[in-house]
Amino acid sequence: MTTQAFPVNSPIRVLIADDHPVVRAGLRFSLSAAAGYELCGEAENADEACALAAKHAPRLIILDLNLGGRDGDKSVSQIRQLCPQASILVFSMNPEELFAERALREGANGYLMKTDGFDELHRAVRQVLAGEVYLSERLSKRLAGAAGGAKTPQGLATLTGRELQIFQRIGEGRSTAEIAAELGLSMKTISAHRENVKRKLGVPNAAELIRQAVAWVLGRGNGEPKN
Repeated sequence: MTTQAFPVNSPIRVLIADDHPVVRAGLRFSLSAAAGYELCGEAENADEACALAAKHAPRLIILDLNLGGRDGDKSVSQIRQLCPQASILVFSMNPEELFAERALREGANGYLMKTDGFDELHRAVRQVLAGEVYLSERLSKRLAGAAGGAKTPQGLATLTGRELQIFQRIGEGRSTAEIAAELGLSMKTISAHRENVKRKLGVPNAAELIRQAVAWVLGRGNGEPKN
């Protein structure tokens, strides 16, 4: 697919992909208050996002990772293939210290947490549209610390994006049924993912899996991930 050139001084076409209507409305309102943006579509699931991306060739795509149960990494990769010219800004609740690097590897230009607010959103948008990579100051410092020898949680790096989502939710106290409902997957699929996580982390049983997940979630809250 060839890269599409954008007309000089044309409005920046924006595609918003998020499965929560209130989030889409907030993004729409925030961007409409700033000059130079033109909303070309809103999607509530990954299939809609891909279809609208292919149809409208947006210059900016604001993308949630949790869309209709699909693994977020795959959504980024597929949309990148459909729109090689677009700037993709992931806008997510998933922990940036684990998901941001994965999203960037799959083709995202930036990763913004939904807790960061609209001022930071506009800074991130400007940065990715300028051809730069956006990461929060928190994550940049964490990565600098890792480069200087800080330890990362053992075993977590081997998990897929979907497995990390499930591990996080286990640590937050959610049951298999609750996780299945939240991610739009079957309980059987969630149970299979749990078994994969147990195997990759080398934990012997469900109780130990829960203990490690809870410890990691609490550790993240204190600023340091733990096993």
